[in-house]
Amino acid sequence: MDRFMLTTAIDLNMVNEFKNKVLFLSEYIISFDIVKEKNKIIAVDLLYDKNKISKKKLEELLNVMIEKEFCGRIMIEEKVLWENKTDRLFFGNMYEELVQKEEVVQMSEGIVAIGELFYQICAFFDKEIVKIAQENFDVKLMHYPSLMKYDTLDKVEYVRSLPQFLMFVSSLHGNVNDYYKYKEYGFDYDNDYDKIKGLRLCLPPSVCYHTYQQYRNRCLNNQSIVISAIGKTFRNEGKYAKKLERLWDFTMREVIFLGDKKFVEQNNMEKFMTKIIELLERIGLDGRIVSASDLFYKGEEQFDIRILRKIKKNKYEIRLKISNSDEISVGSFNLHGKFFGEKFGIKFDDKNFAYTSCTGYGLERFAYAFLCQYGLDKNQWPIYIKERF
Repeated sequence: MDRFMLTTAIDLNMVNEFKNKVLFLSEYIISFDIVKEKNKIIAVDLLYDKNKISKKKLEELLNVMIEKEFCGRIMIEEKVLWENKTDRLFFGNMYEELVQKEEVVQMSEGIVAIGELFYQICAFFDKEIVKIAQENFDVKLMHYPSLMKYDTLDKVEYVRSLPQFLMFVSSLHGNVNDYYKYKEYGFDYDNDYDKIKGLRLCLPPSVCYHTYQQYRNRCLNNQSIVISAIGKTFRNEGKYAKKLERLWDFTMREVIFLGDKKFVEQNNMEKFMTKIIELLERIGLDGRIVSASDLFYKGEEQFDIRILRKIKKNKYEIRLKISNSDEISVGSFNLHGKFFGEKFGIKFDDKNFAYTSCTGYGLERFAYAFLCQYGLDKNQWPIYIKERF
């Protein structure tokens, strides 16, 4: 490994944010270690393919990332809304056991197939989330497709926020001569980019974007709407793809609220969250609900600390333990204000754009966290779940 000193030391409370960006510096990085001194990150040790990229180039990329992502940023202290601690022993080799039993089959990097039992656990959590929605709201159920027009994400400038996660879909030009050529010689996937139509479609990074597209340029006529939707979600996790904790292709159940400010905030952050907490406690899951650890710029717009605290209230994550030291985010609660209403032209009434919020759950992660805590022996599962299998 070569050591790269940071041009600006990073506060240690930003270590997770830093770790989640290092492998996106270059596809030629193999692994890394963080170098700390007191309460700062001062350097990073990188193992990389020296035949593909030079140390000087990596140093340049690292400095650009530090300047653009970490210099002058503020982090607000994490707020815990709910926590349940247990003294249970975790099943540390759960992923390996699932693979051995073919309950999980790795098809490619970050892409897995799941077996009957694992599927049933995913279905259980999905059913419980839908049940909460149906018992508490006049909800409309939707099953969204796995393809999305790229201009849906263009409306919210997704590429300017999280370009590393985007995954695209294309097709060949409609030319019969090309078709016969490919039938005879095949397709050079690395070099024949000029033969495809371009990036016409993308894979959705979240389910709720379909909802905003569905209601684009419509007026709700003072009627609040609740959509409960399921769909496949795709994020290019690169080398961060790890077991079932981070997948390129996973299933998400979301509940999306559209309406006035009071409706979307209270029903998402208060009513729905309360019901989810009741579910977590009924099952006895070890975890917590905390404010998301997003970082914010102090760039051209100098954020007042009070504004940052307000922003911090807009996103909370459900984090469940998978070991004594590790936890994964299995869901989140998000307030959007009028952002999507304005971007997609969704009006609440003749004068005002709609407010929106959503709460989403990665079903494979939810099932995996449960198994890490309770194991595969159904006799050791909580009564609430055993009664429903």
